[in-house]
Amino acid sequence: MPECVTLQDLDTSLNCQNNTGGILKILAMYHADVSAWPTEPLQEAATTMAAMGSLVGDLILKAGKKASVIILPLNKGSFTITEVGETGGMSHQMEVAISQNGISPEVLGFMGATKNAKMVFVVIDTNGQAYLMGDKDVAAIRDKGDGATTGTARTDLRSSGLKFIYPVNNPRVYVGETDGLLTAAL
Repeated sequence: MPECVTLQDLDTSLNCQNNTGGILKILAMYHADVSAWPTEPLQEAATTMAAMGSLVGDLILKAGKKASVIILPLNKGSFTITEVGETGGMSHQMEVAISQNGISPEVLGFMGATKNAKMVFVVIDTNGQAYLMGDKDVAAIRDKGDGATTGTARTDLRSSGLKFIYPVNNPRVYVGETDGLLTAAL
């Protein structure tokens, strides 16, 4: 059986890099607004595990479209990659939990707009690493989240929470351009 890529040593050393938990921001867009997608690396071209773990190219939006930015409260929300499936049929699922303080009209509008929508997210963690949830064939979709709650006691936090999932064969980081997603494409 041919090798996918030559295995390399994995070391716990972070080489002086940050390893802080949490999400810095999330870029959100409709799946139908994307005109070009990054691609998976070609096995014969990817000579390192890092290359195999990174998407190639940029996410590009259609003319007149731009991503919305979601800023999460400090220490709220999460991004996870889980393993799913049975032995011999393993794949992965990316999940982002979006939390907001309060129950604002904007959050309720976002809940309504995305409840059955095909979505795409670029999740940027506090270390600047980005993860793309969505590809040309499969979108991120809403899953049951926390909803919105006023709390019970006067000391409880009013809050809103949504969850989106994206099934993917092999998770990879998104190394493409993100700033251009924030202005409407020409």
